[in-house]
Amino acid sequence: AFFQTNEDQTVFMIGSDMDCVYVNIKTKLEIDVDRKFHISVIKQLVYDPEDQIFFILANKLGDFSPKLGFYVIKMSAVDPEDYSFMIKWKNKLDIGDANIHILRKDNLKEVIISFK
Repeated sequence: AFFQTNEDQTVFMIGSDMDCVYVNIKTKLEIDVDRKFHISVIKQLVYDPEDQIFFILANKLGDFSPKLGFYVIKMSAVDPEDYSFMIKWKNKLDIGDANIHILRKDNLKEVIISFK
């Protein structure tokens, strides 16, 4: 299971292999993230406090016949309607041991994703 929260712990995401939920305690907004994006087999959740963004890594995309692949979504913690797929790569690979790291140096931001 995965759990990520913003700095004041009013916005968080909680996820597991098959489910992912966004919750904003102040606005009482709850979003079923896996249904919204049609993803499953969530492998990692990370929160970037500087940009207030959640990064979600999933291994399947689609409702009726999910396709294996490498799918990365970035979603604003402030406005969950502000989101985009960073990567939509269909392949036939079950991924495991996934990690997302955010590195910053000299006004440069890099999102490092690893898996095997």
